[in-house]
Amino acid sequence: MAGAKLKMWALPGAELTVPKSLLMPGGGDELVKGPCPSFLIEHPKGLVLFDTGCNPKIIDDPIGYWGEFARHLPVKWSKNETLDKQIQGIGYKTSDVKYVVLSHSHLDHAGGLTYFPKAKFIVGSNELRYAYWPDPDRRWAFILDDYLPTRNCEWIEFANDFDLFGDGLVQFLLTPGHTPGECSLLVNLPNRSFLLVGDTVGMVEMGFDSTRQVTMEHMQYHIGAVRRGAPNTHIIGDMPYNSDCDPDLALQNAQLLIDAGADSVKLEGPKCEVINRLVTNGIEVVGHTGLTPQTAANFKQVGRDEKDAERIVDEALRIATAGAFMIVLEHIPDALAETVTRSVPVPTIGIGAGSSCDGQVLVINDAIGMGDRWPPFSRQYAYVGKTIIEAAEIYVSQVRDRTY
Repeated sequence: MAGAKLKMWALPGAELTVPKSLLMPGGGDELVKGPCPSFLIEHPKGLVLFDTGCNPKIIDDPIGYWGEFARHLPVKWSKNETLDKQIQGIGYKTSDVKYVVLSHSHLDHAGGLTYFPKAKFIVGSNELRYAYWPDPDRRWAFILDDYLPTRNCEWIEFANDFDLFGDGLVQFLLTPGHTPGECSLLVNLPNRSFLLVGDTVGMVEMGFDSTRQVTMEHMQYHIGAVRRGAPNTHIIGDMPYNSDCDPDLALQNAQLLIDAGADSVKLEGPKCEVINRLVTNGIEVVGHTGLTPQTAANFKQVGRDEKDAERIVDEALRIATAGAFMIVLEHIPDALAETVTRSVPVPTIGIGAGSSCDGQVLVINDAIGMGDRWPPFSRQYAYVGKTIIEAAEIYVSQVRDRTY
């Protein structure tokens, strides 16, 4: 379809705590937190959902629904975060979903099938058969009640790769291994440019010593100015210091930035409850980990030792699971940024984090060389500050000697 465009939302689901050995061979007994997200894809020919997460019955009674092994699989999830509520928060109903593509049939991917009785379900060849009759040592990972209510629904099994809409935008890829019919989706999203109206404006334009002095009123003013100058560009508005302390306050302030002209908001740190609240209320969120200027004691590179690197990877995963559609990685080692980028299901945007990130952001004053001091990880592509000073000196000289 010529000119067809896509939009995709990452929808956070349950967070499971599992041993590494469950995720990778030789992973050991160390416990890690694993996200169970779904992805909603808006195509001109219909909505596509990739995976459905866990069944909401586990919120109240995981052992009753999953069985005794659930005692060893702690779940963090609330009734405000269920898949149907998140889809409603975006502005759709579950009945609007045309296709549900199931990557595989494990309990953390197939639990929400019953939300979509009118959809067409797509799986890889042999996946359904294996879901009903798995190997004995794998039976715990398949919950029959996830599937039985959908027996009369329309199921489509693909034995080969398939272009879902015939335009190359959403492609079904058969990738067996984890299960016999495991599949992936290749989603060709359009390239997007963003303008971030950051609280750094307080330091580079307003003369403040830190970003902590920037207020909501300051951000509203500058977002409005940028919107007037860039009416057709996606604008991200920074949530200023202490404007997102709790979900209720964050929602109120985020809406003010949206009303001022922002398309989405960015907030620092793993404030997962806040992110989830904003996303479920239809506000797109950009996460931020690594160096977080609003709370940092200094501007030294972070993530250099193993413990701090693990913290940053964990934060990025939690931020993505909470529903952020993009994550800023600031002033961390290049190798760590590459690890995070490979680990999270959403794009990463680097600032002083190397070239392995999916995109880059740079303060415009640093890029054009305003001032005389810049962060060590920034680059100057001109020295406009010097040019301005030279122009002013020439002007003053001409006025004084009356040649102007």
